[in-house]
Amino acid sequence: MRFVFALLVAMCVALATPAPGFAQSPTQSTGAYAPGHLAAARDMLHAFLIDTGTLEISSLQAFELMGHQFRQPILASQMYIALPPARQEALLAYMNNLGPVVQEEALRGAPQVIEQFAPRVAALFSEAHLRDIAAFMRTPEGSSFFLRSVTDGVERVATGGPAQTQPSAAEMAAAQAFDQTPAGRAFTARAREMGAVMHDLGAASVGGPHIINRIRRDMCAVLETDCPRGWRS
Repeated sequence: MRFVFALLVAMCVALATPAPGFAQSPTQSTGAYAPGHLAAARDMLHAFLIDTGTLEISSLQAFELMGHQFRQPILASQMYIALPPARQEALLAYMNNLGPVVQEEALRGAPQVIEQFAPRVAALFSEAHLRDIAAFMRTPEGSSFFLRSVTDGVERVATGGPAQTQPSAAEMAAAQAFDQTPAGRAFTARAREMGAVMHDLGAASVGGPHIINRIRRDMCAVLETDCPRGWRS
C-alpha cells in the first residue's frame, strides 16, 4: 500500500508546520453531488480524521515536534523584547504548552473542516468507493495502519529521520487485500489528487482561523495591556 505513504506525506508536511497561517483550499459546490454521495464523503473524512485518532494525536505531535517554528518569530519580535520580564516569562510558558490548545481547537473545528472538504473528496470517488474506504479505515488494522502512517510521517518530516515503527503483519496483509478491491484500486488511481486534498486538509485542521483567533485571545489574556492592537478581537 505504498500509495498511502505517498499521499499522507502531503498531510504530514502541513501538520508538521504548525506556524499559524491558513491557506484557503479550492472549494466546490455541494449542489454538484447527490446527498448520499456527499454524506459518504463526510463519513470517509470522519473515519480518517476522528475514528482513526489521526487528528487528535497528530495535531499534538506536530506542535511537540515543530512548535519552535511558531515561537521563534515571536521571541525575536520587538513586541516580545519590550515586554517586562514577568510577561515575557508568562508568554513563553503559554507558547511552550500550546500543543493541547491546538489539539482541542482542531477537534472542535473538525466538523467544519469535514464539511469544507467533502465536495473535493466526492469529486474523486464514487459513493460506493467512499463507503468502502471508510469501512476499511474503521477496521482495527486499517485504523492503526492509517494512524501509524501519519504519525510516522509527521516525525519523518519534522526530524528528517527514519520512521520509528513498522506496520504489523496483520496491518500489511489487510492493506494489501484492500488494494485489490475496487475501492482500493480507485484510491491508488487518485493518490496524487488525494495527496493535494490531504495537504490542504492538514493545513485547515491545524491552522484555521478559529485556531489563530483562540491563540491570539489567549495571548492577549496573558499580555493584558501589552497585547498588540492587531491581536485584539
